[in-house]
Amino acid sequence: MTQKELAQALGISRATVSKYEAGLRTPNMDMIMKLSDVLGCTTDYLLGRTRFPYPRLTTLEDKFLGAFHAADQSEQEAVWKILEKYMDL
Repeated sequence: MTQKELAQALGISRATVSKYEAGLRTPNMDMIMKLSDVLGCTTDYLLGRTRFPYPRLTTLEDKFLGAFHAADQSEQEAVWKILEKYMDL
């Protein structure tokens, strides 16, 4: 999406979008919520509070991530090695 397209979807100027991207201006909470809607991601993702942009995990994803985070480092590394065999990471 171009800056112009994003600006039109948000009802703001392209210059404002440019300033957001450059860190010269910070959107207020209402604009963060609009950005979330337009970009199809969570506000937490926009604010850097999570690496996951999508609002909902499947039940399986949620269970996996919960178990992964509860595991100790050696268990996490073992799981990661298994995943690397199946994915091009």
